[in-house]
Amino acid sequence: MFHLVYTSTAVAPFSGFELLAGLALYRAKNLRLGITGLLLYKQGEFMQALEGEEATVRSLFATIRDDPRHQHVHLLVGLEVPKRYFPRWSMGFNNLDETETSAVPDYTPRPDLPAAHKCGDWKNSIAMRMLASFMHEY
Repeated sequence: MFHLVYTSTAVAPFSGFELLAGLALYRAKNLRLGITGLLLYKQGEFMQALEGEEATVRSLFATIRDDPRHQHVHLLVGLEVPKRYFPRWSMGFNNLDETETSAVPDYTPRPDLPAAHKCGDWKNSIAMRMLASFMHEY
């Protein structure tokens, strides 16, 4: 199982309607590809975890990286893991524009987080704790 996390900035902020419309399409695609994960959005900033077969995840990430709606795409982590962290979701989602983020552990508007190979223990990293804090909302 391969796990990848990235951040990006939207070229133009997405409306709530645009996010939800895209979400339906992306969930169907991820289900078809065998990809699970979580997407967070706040004021034009994305953080997403993707997991599945490595070639499939890397291919999807390349598509996202080349998408003209995204800029400043930063890979935070890409590593083999023993199991899925988000097995129930083709794409869990939280629009943080509609969430009180002061209660989210380690939340920062634009996380400047080290890549997993530099921070050592990905499972206990700030990025993973932040993503995991949303697992109980679904």
